[in-house]
Formats: sequence, structure tokens, C-alpha cells
Amino acid sequence: MERERVDVLVIGAGVAGLAAARALCAAGLGVAVLEARARVGGRVYTHLDKALSMPCELGAEFLQGGGNDAQQLAGRARLTLSEVSGKHLYFRNGVLSESKDYWSELSGILEAAGRAEPHDISFEELLASYFQGEDREEIRRLATAYVEGFHAARAERLSSLWLARTEQAADLEGEQQFRVLNGFAAIVERLYEEIKILGGRVYLNAIVNEVKWDGGQVVIEAQSPTGFRREPFRATRAVVTLPLGVLKASAGEAGSVRFVPELSEKIDALGRLEMGQALRLTLRFRDRFWERIELPSQDGTRQGLSELGFIHTDVEPFPTWWTLAPIRAPLLTGWVGGRRAEKLYQKEEKEIVSEALNALTKILGIERNDVEDLLEEYYFHDWTNDPFSRGAYSYVAVGGLEAQEILAQPLQDTLYFAGEATEHTGKNATVHGAMMTGIRAANEILREFGTKETLEKSA
Repeated sequence: MERERVDVLVIGAGVAGLAAARALCAAGLGVAVLEARARVGGRVYTHLDKALSMPCELGAEFLQGGGNDAQQLAGRARLTLSEVSGKHLYFRNGVLSESKDYWSELSGILEAAGRAEPHDISFEELLASYFQGEDREEIRRLATAYVEGFHAARAERLSSLWLARTEQAADLEGEQQFRVLNGFAAIVERLYEEIKILGGRVYLNAIVNEVKWDGGQVVIEAQSPTGFRREPFRATRAVVTLPLGVLKASAGEAGSVRFVPELSEKIDALGRLEMGQALRLTLRFRDRFWERIELPSQDGTRQGLSELGFIHTDVEPFPTWWTLAPIRAPLLTGWVGGRRAEKLYQKEEKEIVSEALNALTKILGIERNDVEDLLEEYYFHDWTNDPFSRGAYSYVAVGGLEAQEILAQPLQDTLYFAGEATEHTGKNATVHGAMMTGIRAANEILREFGTKETLEKSA
């Protein structure tokens, strides 16, 4: 029996796909969402553990302020938000320094990136040009660590012009961030429920292998995780929200999707975008032992860590750590991005945990055995080797300033594109940015449907 045709197929049940599906369902269109995983959310992945008083995030954790779509959705779901601590400490050369000193050094680099127009160069080249000499080696190293960590990027590939635009967008949005105490997945679940209420369908464990598209017709072949072939899915249009890493995957690689005809108009844009790599590891301890520790500071005194929010260090391989402050929980999360993350992903999980513990002992000045004795559990997801993400989030390579916009453009009023890699106003790598792209793709389709209906009525 042939499967019922719908108006729009959405590939991927991450926040972009779910946001697109909800908007289309609300407009009265027939929508089916195909998701390869056994869950919705994509790179939003909340882990529940009875030993924890609150959920642990394995993917997206921070919700930007400013009343964006994700915040509005959290409000509709009546979720509890906690503002993220703005307490940032910087541990360099064995002592703590104030954040204002660190950011004042970085601000010159980011301003320089904006002045580099019209010729785009890599961030690594930018540093070499504006901060020459051995006496500037430390600021080059710190800036590289910041950019590779925050943007999950390789400094030698990252576009300096795009970086300047992205940092400017972040400044306009402000620094206020929140955590969802119910778990970030609660936002995703709210979208999922609204889609079902509006009559949309979400098919989990539907691994898309092939998308045939041409002139207002889409046929999608999918299979289950066990290899069982599903009946083809058919529609007049499709929204593609596959992560950049999946779109760039070669034929035959795990998670890759074949388009017939191929996406020739997107090949150049895909080549100018990169899937960044980042690794986060959350450690659960018996208690908040770091609150009893004092570290030497620049003024010769010792500073306690009882109010620690974030600590940025020059200690490899995990240069950034954070707590759940102001929530008191025995959790420390280590973060590393870019080239160092790529190296870590080549190790076994136990080796990664060991490296994290070594970093903590260096930063906090305590014995390795003491930290090991306090450790109860760790939480980790390998996003790089996850076939349905193949990385953390996207960034723009040198010469690719328009690539996100090109990737976002529809093809023949049949294929539409969403996902954080198509967000070109500086909000990629954020949940609300991904939602914006899903809503944008839905509106593009609705405008086409409206035009078609108008033409039919006039005829």
C-alpha cells in the first residue's frame, strides 16, 4: 500500500526542522518529519540521571537572552530558566587574572578583523599581521585558544571577516544567557507536542538514504536502523535541515544522503563552510570540592572559587571549565574546540577523562588521586563520530562570507534549506539561530503556496 502524500517533508527533527514543521502545520499544510535518531532534538541532547538533582546537557546548554524564538517557546512551555553566572576567571601562568584584562587584549584583535575588509584572510594570518614579534606570542596563543574554543574552528581556516561580523552580532544581542532547569530537551519536546497537536507526523528511526527531487516533486527513500526499507515518502516540497557535516559527507560514509539530481548549486558554498569540532565532558563529583580551594591572584593574594562560573586557562587539553552557578551542583564541565578537540577525539573515552582530570589537578593545585577519589561519574557524547551530526557546529572558511546565504537559498521551489549552517546574521551555532532558519524556510514555502493559490483562483 502506497504511503499517503503530504505537502512538505522535513528532513531532520532538530530544532530547525521542528520549528519549520510547526510553522507549516500551523498554516494548515500536511507535514511529515523524518528523523534518523530514536529521539528528537538533534544536537540538543539532555541526559537524565537519578543521581542528579537536575538534567545534564550533552549538547546545547546555553539559551541566549533577548526574547528570541527559543525563549518564547520556553515561556509557552512554562519552563524554569536560570541566568548563567557572569563570573569568569582567567588562570594564566599559575595565577588568576580579571576578565577585563583578558577581554581588553582580545578586543584589539576583533576590531582588527573588522578593519581587514575588503580582503578576507584567515584568523591565523590576522594574528600574524597585527601581533608580530616574540613579545606578542602570548596574546596570539590566547586569542587562538579563545577563537578555536568558542567557534570550534581551525584558526588557519577561519574567515576573519566572518568572525568580525559574528562577534558584532553577539555584542548586539548582549551577554545574558540562561540554562533551562527542566533540561534543554524540554524546549524540543514542546515543539514536538505542538506539531502533533497541529496534525503533523514525526517519524523516528527514519534514516534518509536518498532524496529524489525535480519540479515540485520529492521522493525520499529511508530505512530503519536495522536496514528495513520503509515505503517511500512523497511530497511536493522538502525542507533539508541536515547538519553541515552530513551534507558534506562523501557517498558511502555513515549518515550520508544522496540527492538526485545532486546539489550542484550548493557545492561551492559547502566547500567554503566547515563543520567545527568541539568536545565537552561533564564530571560529577561527590561534592563541590572546588569551593574550598583558593588560587593565587595577580595582586599577590589568594582568591576563592566558591562563586566560580567559568574559568579559562592555558592548561591543555581542556582550557575552559564551568559550573552550573548560581545553581549549586557537584558538576564541572570541560570544553575544548578546534584542533585540540580533533586530537582528543582520537583517544578512547577513558583516556579523555584521564586528560580532563590531569588538567583539573594542574589548575586547582591538588593531587590527582584526590580528584579521582571524588569523581563519581562522567557524561559525554561523541558528536564528531555521530553519523547524524559529524561535528559540533559550523563556521565560515576564508573567502566564504556569502556561503551561508547561498546554502540557504531554495532550489526550484522544491528543496528548501534550514539549520544553523544556513544562518547568516551571526547567530549560527545557537539554538535560536537554528529555529530562525526553520521559520524562514517555512515562510518561503508558505509564500510559494500562497502564490500558487492566487494563480489558481485568478484562472
